[in-house]
Amino acid sequence: MPVPLEKSLRLINHGPLVVVTTARAGRVNAAPVQWNVPVNDAPPTVALALDADNFTRALIEETGVFVLNVPDERLLPAVRAWGARSGRTGEKMRGAGAAWEPGVAVPVPHLTEALGYLECRRVKTVELPGVSLVLGEVVGAGADPSFFVDSRWADSVRTLHHLGGGTFALAGERRSFPA
Repeated sequence: MPVPLEKSLRLINHGPLVVVTTARAGRVNAAPVQWNVPVNDAPPTVALALDADNFTRALIEETGVFVLNVPDERLLPAVRAWGARSGRTGEKMRGAGAAWEPGVAVPVPHLTEALGYLECRRVKTVELPGVSLVLGEVVGAGADPSFFVDSRWADSVRTLHHLGGGTFALAGERRSFPA
C-alpha cells in the first residue's frame, strides 16, 4: 500500500536496520545499513552514513537514487549474505533467497518481503573523514498493510537492529503514554 509522504518517516523513526537497494544497467545491489536516520519531515529526508569507498555509495552518487527497505527477521539470512561481501565482486541479489519489485517513484527495485520501503532521490553528500553522509529526499513510500496500520507499525512487527558483529536485536514491546 502507498504510504503518504508526510507519514513516511515513521517507517524508520524507531531506528531499524535497513537494506539499501541501488541499481545500474539492470543489476540490483543490496546493502544492509544500520546507520540511517530521518532528518527532516517537510520534505521527508533521510541520512545514511556509508563508508567513503562503499559500492552502494558509488552507485547512489552515479544514479542519484536509492531505496531504504525495512526488513524483519524473515530476511535475516539474506541480510547477512548481503553484508558479507561487496556488490563490486558480483551480483549480490542472486542466491540470497529474496525477491524484488520494480520501484514506483524511482527506477530502483524494493524488496518484495520488506515490511516497508522509502524511495529516495539523493539531495547531497557530505564527506567526513572515512565516511560519506548521504542525504536523500523521500519521493515515494510503501508498506505491507498488514504490518503498517493507521500510519504506525503493528504490535506484531519485529524489525531488525544490528548491534555489531553477528548480533541483532528485534524490536519488541510497544507502549503508549498519555500526553
